[in-house]
Amino acid sequence: MPHFTPPAPYSLEDNPNSLLDLTDLVFIDPVGTGYSAAIAPGKNGDFWGVDEDARSIKQFIKRYLTAFNRWNSPKFLFGESYGTPRTCVLTWLLHEDGVDLNGIVLQSSILDYSQVGNTIGLLPTLAADAWFHKKVTVSPPPTDLPTFMTTVENFALGPYAQAKAAYPQIDREVLKTLSEIVGIPPEVLVYWQLDPAIGGATVFLTSLLLSDGVALGIYDGRVTAVDTGIAGSVDPNSGGNDPTITAVGGVYTAMWNVYLNDELKYTSTSPFVDLNDQAFLNWNFGHIDPTGAQKGGQATLYTAGDLAAAMALNPYLKVFSANGYYDAVTPFFQTILNFESMPLVDSHAQGNLTVRNYPSGHMIYLDNDSRTAMKADLAQFYQSTRPELVEKAHLNRSRGVRRFSRTPY
Repeated sequence: MPHFTPPAPYSLEDNPNSLLDLTDLVFIDPVGTGYSAAIAPGKNGDFWGVDEDARSIKQFIKRYLTAFNRWNSPKFLFGESYGTPRTCVLTWLLHEDGVDLNGIVLQSSILDYSQVGNTIGLLPTLAADAWFHKKVTVSPPPTDLPTFMTTVENFALGPYAQAKAAYPQIDREVLKTLSEIVGIPPEVLVYWQLDPAIGGATVFLTSLLLSDGVALGIYDGRVTAVDTGIAGSVDPNSGGNDPTITAVGGVYTAMWNVYLNDELKYTSTSPFVDLNDQAFLNWNFGHIDPTGAQKGGQATLYTAGDLAAAMALNPYLKVFSANGYYDAVTPFFQTILNFESMPLVDSHAQGNLTVRNYPSGHMIYLDNDSRTAMKADLAQFYQSTRPELVEKAHLNRSRGVRRFSRTPY
């Protein structure tokens, strides 16, 4: 592993001006990815699961806090994509062991797997794609993306949801509006049963610019790639590839190796595993949220309950949700719907949730302007968790018995 200098002991009085300068940054990959591997007699597969993975990270974090005298430090988790359900589960497990966090950041969330492909939640993203590629035919043409998205959200929840439920009856006015906002001819939408998210949106992504011979990226609808000839058989979604991933994969690989070799002065004798297909194929998605009401599986994993429980019992926990308008993998509007439906009724806890949407894709930081805006938003978010800025709140008392770890750290 790369050598690093242990952090200095920290006290809240050391630097009252900035939490950012006092927080260590530690990346934690699932065992069997990156450079990590299980030590015999353990196997990588022993850690491949929602609960198995979260429990191992919980123990790592607690050991780290002890080893480097960081128990009194600000504590944050940052999860992206699958890292968002991972963060929710981990936040709750840490709370149960007496480790309460200052805040968590959820980027490109997927907190309810049962809603993957939900057309209501996905429609605004598809409209954003059409808007970017100048396929929206609404009159007058929308010039402001956030305002246009608000209009589409209201349409999706109201007229569109009613029309879709009434199919095969066709509301011609709704059909016309749907066609105008997603850039697909009405007769095609009828053939798609008024569902532009058919096939997990892959049909839409390969159809919007069909006349140009290109397909849109599911991770970022602004990105396109050739979808004719041999490319059509392997790119973007039919073969598991995606224009966005294809565009940045080589850059990621090169820059990661430059960072390791030039900056960290670390040369590994083992390969770096960025994506482990075996881990995904053998991942245990079984999980029961703290209420016991939601039992998970690969198609039903629900971790918004873990987030709600942690927020309800820790009134100081702040949550920042970042989403990209052009991300069809974890649509921004579906994330909002998941937040609105999670079992959290306390108004103070609800007020600790901040949602920001950016004109970017799944990897928000790939867009220069969005990265700059998100950095500024995160700096403000981190600062808002400073103890002297947090409003005094009544500590909730759990009706159950709070469990504390019996481990030595």
